[in-house]
Amino acid sequence: MIRTNAKTVTFCKSFILKDVDEVFPAGSYLVEVDEECVRGGGSIIGYKRLLAVMHLPVPQSLDGLTRAVFVDPLELDAVIAKDNIR
Repeated sequence: MIRTNAKTVTFCKSFILKDVDEVFPAGSYLVEVDEECVRGGGSIIGYKRLLAVMHLPVPQSLDGLTRAVFVDPLELDAVIAKDNIR
């Protein structure tokens, strides 16, 4: 069984993603994470993150379009942790 969780992540600083050739500005981004149920002994013992999709801003001239990229959940954790270092 796979479930999807959506949350908004707010970055205080600009950031980069390794597979995207662009610098993203500080701001809030919608992130959806797919997780697979992990079972042990017949019961659910947790969830394993499979992938994350980050929704990105598009220029106002392209109003109505959306843009999203796949992000490794571990890379996303690292980018968030780096942003939170003060």
